[in-house]
Amino acid sequence: ELGFTPDLIDRYLAYYATDYDGYRKYLEGSIDPDLQERYKFKALWRYPLIRMGEKIWAPCIDVLMKAVSENIIYTILDTYPPRGQESQQFLIDCGHEFEEYVKALFRSAGLTTVPCDSIPGLIGVRAEFYTPGEKHLVVECKSPVPLRRDTMISGKLDDIRKDLTKLSKAFEQADNTMKALSPKKTFGLIVTLPTLPFSASPDWQRTILDLSGASAKHIIPIVSVGDIEILTCFPANEILPLIEAHELQPDQDKGYMAQFLAKQSQGRSWKHPLLDAEYERILAHAFPGVDFSELEDIDSSE
Repeated sequence: ELGFTPDLIDRYLAYYATDYDGYRKYLEGSIDPDLQERYKFKALWRYPLIRMGEKIWAPCIDVLMKAVSENIIYTILDTYPPRGQESQQFLIDCGHEFEEYVKALFRSAGLTTVPCDSIPGLIGVRAEFYTPGEKHLVVECKSPVPLRRDTMISGKLDDIRKDLTKLSKAFEQADNTMKALSPKKTFGLIVTLPTLPFSASPDWQRTILDLSGASAKHIIPIVSVGDIEILTCFPANEILPLIEAHELQPDQDKGYMAQFLAKQSQGRSWKHPLLDAEYERILAHAFPGVDFSELEDIDSSE
């Protein structure tokens, strides 16, 4: 018994689903054309389900799954008062847990994580941790991202630029840490939870970089925790080369890191060292007594 009562299902659909006319009004009335053209908002993120007569369609399963997993944080933040005590406590608690989770992902891939406050001579703002090696990887975690989905989607271009300044500190932290680790070759990552509601267009990342004043010569892509979960499926010695290869692609070919990693994983079949055990624990809790051992592993080439 999972507790999916008719009332709960109706409330879920009321929040995530709209009909065709409602969806069109939402698009026409809430997304500024200039904003949509430059930053390419993912409009489906607000309503991943569309009612068509007696049927309900999910145009993109990936967007629907994100809505009820990592992006549920948008729902929580849009529910809390912007500056209320509950909202602030949620930001603090979630941020701490998220940082520990990202560290655990990298460690599960065989990488060592070192707190950036242990770097000699580092003065000022700093990232969360780095993975030492022939080339360093500096990681700054941002969760929950201090942006509200509904507010951003209904805003104007100038308002979005103001909101993006909240993320610019992450670039400053990563950039300052990378300078302290030089002259060794160093890469950076800003890991967010939830995923930002933009397309893979580099325009919005350049905006944040410009606002931060960080060095444009450093590679500091913004990726989601979902990207990191996929990335840490790869062997430790492949992780940095994959990050570099993705970022060095031409803008028009770059796309999301997850899409890039999917291409690199074709023909491989593996299990994640950390997530598979957690997945099995959740299945056992949700479906007590059900034997899933006979299910075949999913091959990424299929």
